[in-house]
Amino acid sequence: MKLGTLLLRNAAIGLSQLEAALRNQVLYGGRLGTNLVELGYIDLELLSAYLAELSGYPIATPTLLDQADPALLEKLGFRLWHPLLEKRNDDGALTVLSGLRDFREHLGGELTITLLREVGVGEEVHEMNEGEIRKAIAWLKHRLERR
Repeated sequence: MKLGTLLLRNAAIGLSQLEAALRNQVLYGGRLGTNLVELGYIDLELLSAYLAELSGYPIATPTLLDQADPALLEKLGFRLWHPLLEKRNDDGALTVLSGLRDFREHLGGELTITLLREVGVGEEVHEMNEGEIRKAIAWLKHRLERR
Protein backbone atom coordinates (compact mmCIF):
# COMPACT_ATOMS: atom_id res chain seq x y z
CA MET A 1 0.00 0.00 0.00
CA LYS A 2 1.20 3.54 -0.71
CA LEU A 3 1.56 6.29 1.87
CA GLY A 4 -1.15 8.53 0.42
CA THR A 5 -3.65 5.67 0.31
CA LEU A 6 -2.90 4.69 3.90
CA LEU A 7 -3.26 8.29 5.14
CA LEU A 8 -6.57 8.68 3.28
CA ARG A 9 -7.90 5.33 4.52
CA ASN A 10 -7.18 6.29 8.11
CA ALA A 11 -8.57 9.82 7.64
CA ALA A 12 -5.23 11.36 8.60
CA ILE A 13 -5.58 13.68 5.58
CA GLY A 14 -8.30 14.60 3.15
CA LEU A 15 -8.31 14.12 -0.60
CA SER A 16 -7.75 17.83 -1.26
CA GLN A 17 -4.69 17.75 1.03
CA LEU A 18 -3.29 14.73 -0.80
CA GLU A 19 -3.85 16.45 -4.14
CA ALA A 20 -2.14 19.64 -2.92
CA ALA A 21 0.85 17.65 -1.65
CA LEU A 22 1.11 15.73 -4.92
CA ARG A 23 0.94 19.02 -6.84
CA ASN A 24 3.74 20.39 -4.64
CA GLN A 25 5.73 17.24 -5.30
CA VAL A 26 5.44 17.72 -9.05
CA LEU A 27 6.36 21.42 -8.83
CA TYR A 28 9.13 21.30 -6.25
CA GLY A 29 10.16 17.65 -5.94
CA GLY A 30 10.72 15.77 -2.72
CA ARG A 31 8.82 12.89 -1.20
CA LEU A 32 5.10 12.89 -0.59
CA GLY A 33 5.53 12.66 3.18
CA THR A 34 7.93 15.59 3.24
CA ASN A 35 5.49 17.69 1.23
CA LEU A 36 2.63 16.79 3.57
CA VAL A 37 4.71 17.86 6.57
CA GLU A 38 5.94 21.07 4.91
CA LEU A 39 2.36 22.02 3.99
CA GLY A 40 1.33 21.46 7.62
CA TYR A 41 -1.15 18.66 6.90
CA ILE A 42 0.61 16.13 9.15
CA ASP A 43 3.43 16.37 11.66
CA LEU A 44 6.71 14.53 11.58
CA GLU A 45 5.68 12.11 14.32
CA LEU A 46 2.58 11.02 12.40
CA LEU A 47 4.59 10.63 9.19
CA SER A 48 7.17 8.54 11.07
CA ALA A 49 4.46 6.28 12.48
CA TYR A 50 2.89 5.66 9.06
CA LEU A 51 6.25 5.09 7.38
CA ALA A 52 7.12 2.61 10.13
CA GLU A 53 3.82 0.83 9.53
CA LEU A 54 4.39 0.69 5.77
CA SER A 55 8.01 -0.42 5.96
CA GLY A 56 7.75 -2.76 8.92
CA TYR A 57 10.73 -0.99 10.52
CA PRO A 58 10.65 0.81 13.88
CA ILE A 59 10.52 4.58 14.08
CA ALA A 60 14.05 6.01 13.90
CA THR A 61 14.46 7.57 17.32
CA PRO A 62 17.80 9.21 18.23
CA THR A 63 18.56 6.32 20.62
CA LEU A 64 17.82 3.74 17.95
CA LEU A 65 20.00 5.59 15.43
CA ASP A 66 22.86 5.78 17.94
CA GLN A 67 22.70 2.00 18.36
CA ALA A 68 22.50 1.31 14.61
CA ASP A 69 25.21 -0.79 13.05
CA PRO A 70 27.47 1.55 11.00
CA ALA A 71 27.66 -1.11 8.27
CA LEU A 72 23.89 -0.98 7.90
CA LEU A 73 23.86 2.82 7.74
CA GLU A 74 26.57 2.76 5.08
CA LYS A 75 24.68 0.08 3.14
CA LEU A 76 21.72 2.48 3.14
CA GLY A 77 23.96 5.13 1.59
CA PHE A 78 25.06 7.06 4.67
CA ARG A 79 28.82 7.39 4.50
CA LEU A 80 29.84 8.00 8.08
CA TRP A 81 33.59 8.15 7.86
CA HIS A 82 36.35 9.33 5.57
CA PRO A 83 40.06 9.18 6.49
CA LEU A 84 40.51 12.83 5.47
CA LEU A 85 38.52 13.83 8.56
CA GLU A 86 41.70 13.07 10.55
CA LYS A 87 44.14 14.75 8.17
CA ARG A 88 46.19 17.55 9.68
CA ASN A 89 48.09 20.39 8.04
CA ASP A 90 51.72 21.32 8.76
CA ASP A 91 50.66 23.24 11.88
CA GLY A 92 48.90 20.15 13.27
CA ALA A 93 45.41 21.61 12.80
CA LEU A 94 42.66 19.47 11.29
CA THR A 95 42.42 20.36 7.60
CA VAL A 96 38.62 20.13 7.72
CA LEU A 97 38.61 22.99 10.26
CA SER A 98 41.09 25.00 8.20
CA GLY A 99 38.92 24.40 5.16
CA LEU A 100 35.82 25.69 6.96
CA ARG A 101 37.72 28.82 8.05
CA ASP A 102 39.04 29.40 4.51
CA PHE A 103 35.61 28.89 2.98
CA ARG A 104 34.05 31.33 5.47
CA GLU A 105 36.65 33.96 4.51
CA HIS A 106 36.00 33.30 0.83
CA LEU A 107 32.30 34.02 1.45
CA GLY A 108 33.07 37.38 3.05
CA GLY A 109 33.21 36.28 6.66
CA GLU A 110 29.87 34.49 7.12
CA LEU A 111 29.30 30.81 6.55
CA THR A 112 25.79 29.44 6.86
CA ILE A 113 25.46 25.70 7.39
CA THR A 114 22.22 23.83 7.94
CA LEU A 115 22.52 21.24 10.71
CA LEU A 116 19.87 18.82 11.86
CA ARG A 117 18.51 19.69 15.31
CA GLU A 118 16.41 16.51 15.15
CA VAL A 119 15.15 14.23 12.41
CA GLY A 120 13.52 16.46 9.79
CA VAL A 121 14.24 19.75 11.58
CA GLY A 122 17.08 21.86 10.22
CA GLU A 123 18.73 24.81 11.92
CA GLU A 124 21.00 27.32 10.19
CA VAL A 125 24.18 28.15 12.07
CA HIS A 126 26.80 30.77 11.30
CA GLU A 127 29.56 29.51 13.58
CA MET A 128 31.04 26.07 14.00
CA ASN A 129 32.30 25.04 17.44
CA GLU A 130 35.70 23.53 16.68
CA GLY A 131 35.75 21.54 19.92
CA GLU A 132 32.40 19.94 19.05
CA ILE A 133 33.66 19.14 15.54
CA ARG A 134 36.71 17.42 17.02
CA LYS A 135 34.46 15.42 19.39
CA ALA A 136 32.19 14.43 16.49
CA ILE A 137 35.15 13.24 14.42
CA ALA A 138 36.43 11.18 17.38
CA TRP A 139 32.93 9.73 17.90
CA LEU A 140 32.67 8.73 14.23
CA LYS A 141 36.11 7.13 14.31
CA HIS A 142 35.20 5.23 17.48
CA ARG A 143 32.06 3.87 15.78
CA LEU A 144 34.18 2.74 12.83
CA GLU A 145 36.65 0.99 15.12
CA ARG A 146 33.85 -0.83 17.00
CA ARG A 147 32.97 -2.78 13.86
